[in-house]
Amino acid sequence: SRATPITDASLSTSNTFNLIADQNDGTGNYSTLIDKEAVSFTNNIWQTTPSHYYWSGIANKTVNFYAYYPTNISTNITHSAGSAPTLLYTVPSDASNQIDIITAINPNVSGSTATSTPLTFNHIFAAVKFAVGTSGLPSGTIKSITINGIKNSGTYTFGSGWTLGSTTSSFTVSPSTTINGTSGENIASDDFTLMMIPQIFSNADVSLVYNNGTTFSAKISGTWNAGGVYTYKLSKTIISDFTEKVNTFF
Repeated sequence: SRATPITDASLSTSNTFNLIADQNDGTGNYSTLIDKEAVSFTNNIWQTTPSHYYWSGIANKTVNFYAYYPTNISTNITHSAGSAPTLLYTVPSDASNQIDIITAINPNVSGSTATSTPLTFNHIFAAVKFAVGTSGLPSGTIKSITINGIKNSGTYTFGSGWTLGSTTSSFTVSPSTTINGTSGENIASDDFTLMMIPQIFSNADVSLVYNNGTTFSAKISGTWNAGGVYTYKLSKTIISDFTEKVNTFF
């Protein structure tokens, strides 16, 4: 089910993420040591369960770590030993079916380390939200907001980013939110945030529909970066401006 975008400073200890680890034999040949195994917070540390793995004790037998959350994207991830995993993904058109995905890498970790290995997770999508612009909107209940003409699929390579597919699609949020129409008012809660593949786009169509059938529309262009939060401020002239915030994640 849809989850609110992750904004905490660290993963909750109730969460589980998956881990891939490739080990160098010391001469540049890699084998997969850990293959999409679950990592949970157990006995006050994050660890794979039920299996346990140990350092080689040899410095040049390095390990490349790759992690991702949520774990249910495993079937979309492919991986060959010695190469970064890739995620093949198509964004659902309905925001209620979209998820927030975070990934982490830590390559070339010494096989003789005696310390814990940190994983810094980053969002791979851009978050898109909506609020009332400075010119205001009519009061009423918002039935839907749709953006059309946005790339909807691609391949994400851990540590490198996205290669976009060729197709575009429309994306819809259906908040059923009643607004006063005053400047700065949120049109939908975080649960209705669009999680979009980062991209440069032009002349995308935006439409705002009320329950009574009233519709406003316009075209927008811009750039969405991974980890960025973009709030579009909608007015009677539909898009007056937008604010961009780039979050700092764990």
